[in-house]
Amino acid sequence: MGEPLLVVEDLHIHFRTYDGIAKVVNGVNVEIRRGEMVALVGETGCGKSVTSKAILGLLPGPARIVRGDIRFRGRSLLNLPEAEWQQIRGAGISMVFQDPMTALNPVFTIGEQLMDVVLWQGRPRAGWLNYAARRFNRREREHAREKAIEMLRRVRIPDPARTIDRYPVELSGGMRQRVLIALALINEPELLIADEPGTALDVSVQDQVLALMKELAREQGTAILLITHNLGVARQVSDRIYVMYAGGVAETAPTDLVFRHQYHPYTQGLLQSIPKLTGQMGEGIDGRIPDYVNPPRGCRFYDRCPARLDACREQQPPVAVMDQGHQVACHLYAPAGRSERGRIA
Repeated sequence: MGEPLLVVEDLHIHFRTYDGIAKVVNGVNVEIRRGEMVALVGETGCGKSVTSKAILGLLPGPARIVRGDIRFRGRSLLNLPEAEWQQIRGAGISMVFQDPMTALNPVFTIGEQLMDVVLWQGRPRAGWLNYAARRFNRREREHAREKAIEMLRRVRIPDPARTIDRYPVELSGGMRQRVLIALALINEPELLIADEPGTALDVSVQDQVLALMKELAREQGTAILLITHNLGVARQVSDRIYVMYAGGVAETAPTDLVFRHQYHPYTQGLLQSIPKLTGQMGEGIDGRIPDYVNPPRGCRFYDRCPARLDACREQQPPVAVMDQGHQVACHLYAPAGRSERGRIA
């Protein structure tokens, strides 16, 4: 099948805090191929967004990668200089950020922000003369404006020719979310990371945006990493699902297999938490994500797991390969002879 477009291998990320070192990401492994749509699901606070920001080289100051690797097109992204990141962000990897209310610059129009991405993304820093020459070049600006209007139309912005001259404060939260998606897609990236792209969107609009993402994956070969806590969205659009808990991947499989049969007790709990069509609320999962400064020595799900074993307290769970690409990191399946002490991929 060829080498994956993106490989995250044994990724560990620590944060410096007043209370000590928080071990937030604990050995994450993810692979994405061209044209594939992969969902990374889990509770809030389990490390999904931190992992996605690490892929783009956008970790905050207190965070550092202490182990592992991130490879894009077969090349490691760790310790790249900023000039090389400028060549990757945008046309190589792009991201739809989670908060539509603060991600746009309030002092520039929607059109100015979209057109600047077209004109400048991937280019080295320019002096004032170069900046002025390109910014006021009529032909280039007309091309950038046409491309921006077309992108707004593709994300279902009504009357894009007028909306392009409006400021973010004039738009609703849902409209701003669609503008963020347009910003991420305008240069047709090879990999799109979408962090909760349905935030602030009506259900019908969310469905249209997700359909657009699937269209990109199918027609342009764009790989998509969808970060979400919504299992319904993940089921609707993804080809494979990685279930993440407390900084690690608990289970992964093709999407239909995850919903047909769940092995890990955490995945089972997530599915049981979904409200039923009968009107009953889901059962939920007792407890909460562990303290990252003093995490459990063994399985991080130990305190919440209804099926825990003695080995779970002291030992990290091995990876068991079940069937048809289904993998689970859990001591419950180690005695079955299918255990491979390695990584979920």
